[in-house]
Amino acid sequence: MEIKTVTAVGSGWKPVKCEKCDHLFEYQMTRTGAASMTDVLDPSGSGRDGLADAASYELEYKLKSETELMPCPVCGTYQSDMIHPMEIHPGWVAGGLALAAVILLALIDLALGDVAVPAILGLVLVVGVAGGSYKWASGFLARRWEQAYQGTYARLNKDLERNKQRAAAFREKGLLRDRE
Repeated sequence: MEIKTVTAVGSGWKPVKCEKCDHLFEYQMTRTGAASMTDVLDPSGSGRDGLADAASYELEYKLKSETELMPCPVCGTYQSDMIHPMEIHPGWVAGGLALAAVILLALIDLALGDVAVPAILGLVLVVGVAGGSYKWASGFLARRWEQAYQGTYARLNKDLERNKQRAAAFREKGLLRDRE
């Protein structure tokens, strides 16, 4: 089985209006889009055009939606939308707890034999744990995400003079410029 992969690489200027001083600037950003398909799904090889389109679409999406860490050249502030702490979806936690409950149910069923009561109680447990843990995990992770975000934002904007020096270095490399 062969895997066909097509990539698209592109660059663009990302416009920014500083949240602190309202300065308009832009920085150059490069991204790669990729798409893959196995020859099992496309034995004739005719899907390569579709792969190129998919890779181009992914590239375009990344250039529009993603950001780089780039300080404002005037005041040195990193913008809040440039900061992305690791996100954990609460559903993953709920799913993990539900899976653990199913495994526990299977072990109980094996230990007690073919008894319907543990199976029914186990189903109730799975539904209860999944629902309750999702609600708990949503609140818990939202609070932790906000703390991580605030901490990262504060650390990045702690030394604004150093950030301005970084911006000057990016400007010298041609990766940052003022916008009109």
